[in-house]
Amino acid sequence: MAVYRLAVPLDAEQLANLRWGLRTDDASPHDIVAKASFIAEFVAWMDSTPDPNLVNWVAAQGEELIGVISVRIIPKLPSPEGPAGKFGYLTNTYVLPQHRNKGIGTALLAAVRGWSLANGLELLVVWPSDRAYPFYERGGYRRYPDPVVLKLRED
Repeated sequence: MAVYRLAVPLDAEQLANLRWGLRTDDASPHDIVAKASFIAEFVAWMDSTPDPNLVNWVAAQGEELIGVISVRIIPKLPSPEGPAGKFGYLTNTYVLPQHRNKGIGTALLAAVRGWSLANGLELLVVWPSDRAYPFYERGGYRRYPDPVVLKLRED
């Protein structure tokens, strides 16, 4: 049974491993040297750049992290209509392949929603891949014509 919680600094190496899986699309075999280098850089980045506006929610089974959703908290400017608010940008959503289709991602998404409500976020935004739209829509997310986007570079 998975436990859903906020990540702690000791999770950095496992967070890096999950990020590697997401960005390499679980490619196997993979370059062990490149992966080790990436994990070391990621852990160093997390250690040197603590950011209170970046929150990582994880699914854990025992000591192993099996899933993650990262939330970038974006403060809004103060407004005459009321105090400054904030919203969350979801990114880095990933569950290890062997744990998929078991409700882990859905439970993580629900944990993020509950935490976001409790912490006064006004809305959550995600820019999903085509494959991920149904996952978010099952979680209550809806497509809107906004935002207007200017791509500054092609990746």
